[in-house]
Amino acid sequence: MAKQKTIAIVHFNTPELTEALVKSIRKHGGEEYQVVIFDNSDERPFTKKMKGVKVFNNRKGQIIDFEKELAKYPERDEKIGCAKGCYFGSDVHMMSVQKLWELVPEGFVLMDSDILIKAPFDWMFMEDQCCCGYISNVTAKRIPRLLPLLCWVNVPMCKAGGATYFDPNRAWALHKGDDKRNWWDTGAAFLDDIKRLKPQCHGKAISRDVILQMIVHYKQGSWGRSEIKQQAKWLSDHADLWEPSPRDKGIKDVAICVIGRNENRYAVEWVEHYKKLGVKKIFVYDNWRTGDTEKLADILQPYVNSKLVEITDCHDRDRYQCLAYEDCYRKHGSEYAWIGFVDFDEFLRFDGKKKIATMFAQYDADVVMVNWRLMTDNGLVHYDDRPLAERFTVPMEKDKPVKYSWAENKHIKSFVRGGLRGLKFSPHFPQNKGLRCVNPSNQRVKNQAFTEIDWSVMRIDHYWTKTAEEWMDVKLSRGYPLPTTYLDKFMQQQANYFFAVNERTPEKEAIVCGKPQE
Repeated sequence: MAKQKTIAIVHFNTPELTEALVKSIRKHGGEEYQVVIFDNSDERPFTKKMKGVKVFNNRKGQIIDFEKELAKYPERDEKIGCAKGCYFGSDVHMMSVQKLWELVPEGFVLMDSDILIKAPFDWMFMEDQCCCGYISNVTAKRIPRLLPLLCWVNVPMCKAGGATYFDPNRAWALHKGDDKRNWWDTGAAFLDDIKRLKPQCHGKAISRDVILQMIVHYKQGSWGRSEIKQQAKWLSDHADLWEPSPRDKGIKDVAICVIGRNENRYAVEWVEHYKKLGVKKIFVYDNWRTGDTEKLADILQPYVNSKLVEITDCHDRDRYQCLAYEDCYRKHGSEYAWIGFVDFDEFLRFDGKKKIATMFAQYDADVVMVNWRLMTDNGLVHYDDRPLAERFTVPMEKDKPVKYSWAENKHIKSFVRGGLRGLKFSPHFPQNKGLRCVNPSNQRVKNQAFTEIDWSVMRIDHYWTKTAEEWMDVKLSRGYPLPTTYLDKFMQQQANYFFAVNERTPEKEAIVCGKPQE
C-alpha cells in the first residue's frame, strides 16, 4: 500500500487564506493528499470542516507552550523578535515544524498559509531527497534559508542524517543584541544542516522561476491582523486558482460575445445560427454612433425578451472591441464553461448533430483556437436578402495569402474556458502568458492570432467581403479615417483586400474602386 502523501500548514489567524490554499491544493492535483494544519491562532482559528483535513489545535498551547519555551531564553531580543508585532514568529514557526516531524513522521510538503498553488506538485515528494525547495540567498546579517512557503521535508531521511528544523543556537532573536546567532530565520538552520551533513543529508534546490510557476504568495499574511479586506481582494484576484471552475461545478453551457455596429441586416441570421448550435447566452455589445439610423436592439429585442441575448450599449466608444471582450469575460467568465469571441460575419460550423456544449466538453485547455474559412462573393455583385450561408458557398483557396505573408485562413478566433482571471484580449485571442491553447484537433498551439489551418473538426466560415455593394456599404457606414488626404490610399487598400478574396470584374471595380458620392 502506497504511503499517504501529506501537506503540512502552520496556521496563524488566516482562516480565509488557509481555506483557499487547501482548495487550490485540491484543484491542482491534490485531491487525495492528506492536509494537516498546526493551528497556533490567538484570534482567528481555522474551524472550517474540510474533507481530508486534520487540525492540530495548539491555540492554547496544548501541544507546544510557546511562552514556556521562549522563557528558556531570558536574553532573547524583543526588538528583533517582535518586529511587526509577530512575537518571535520565526521561532514559533520553526518549533511548530519541528513538532510536525513527530506528528507526521513519514514526511510532508510544508506550505505557508498565505500561498496559493497554481500547478501540480506531486513531483516534490522525493523519497531519495531529504528536502526540496527554493533557497533564498539573503544578504546582510540574515542567513540563506530554505523558504518554508513550499518545501518537501523527508522526515525519516532528515532524522537519519542528523538534520533538525529548530535549533535554538541558530534561531531568530533568541540571543542578545547583535549576536550572530540571532539572524537565522525560518528554514535557515535546516538548510545549514542539509549542506553540512552531506552525504548523509542531501536535497534538491529549485529555481525562482520554478517556484513562481508553482505558487502565488500574499506575503506575511499571518501578521496582517488589519489586512482582512486586502486579503479578500487578493483572494478575489486569484479566484481562478482556488474557486471551483464552471466545469468543476458541472456547468457545460457555452456563451458567445460579439461587438458590432450597423449589422441589422445580418444579426438575426447570426443569432439564429448560434441558437441552433445550442449556445445558451449571447452577449452583444452595440457600438453604434451618434447619427446612425439603427441599433441592434431594433432587430434583436425579441431575443432580449427571451433572455437569449443581452445587449450592452457602448455607443461612440472608439477601439472598444478588446475592452468589450474583457468586460464580458470579467462579468460572466465564471458562469459558462466556454465563451466564444466572434464577429457578426463569423459562423462556427462543425459536422454532425452535436451541440456546441458537447463539442467543447472534449477539450482540457484554456483556449480553443478555431481557424477562419474565408468565403468568396460567389460572383455576386449586389445585396439580396437571402441568408449568407445560401448566397456564399464557395470558399477562398485554403492557403491563399491575402493581407500578409501568411494565408488569411491561418487566422483564428478564440473560445475561452470559463473561470480564468485577469485576461487581456486582442481581437483574436487572450494575450496572457501561460495559457494552454489547442486547435480543434486538440493539439497544442502557440498563443497567437494565427496557426496552421485545421478544419478537420470545426471551422469559422468568415463572410468577410460579401458582395462588392455590401463591402462598400460597410466602409461607408463606418466612415473613413482622417485626415481626408488619406482617403485615396484607404480606398485602394480596401480594393486590394476585396480582390485578394474575390475575382476581379469591371462591374465590381466600378463599385469598389470608385470614390464615395458627395
